[in-house]
Amino acid sequence: MNKVRALFCLQFTGVLFGVDLVNVSGTVKDPAGTPLPGSNVMILGTT
Repeated sequence: MNKVRALFCLQFTGVLFGVDLVNVSGTVKDPAGTPLPGSNVMILGTT
């Protein structure tokens, strides 16, 4: 019974963590308008 309960819980783990996934796309540019390759972006207010 414990194995069934564990499998049931693990089955929905991906669903719980996948709820907040959002794709963000765009181009990071410097003040002159030149694209910056290899840039990293951090969105404030997220964990």
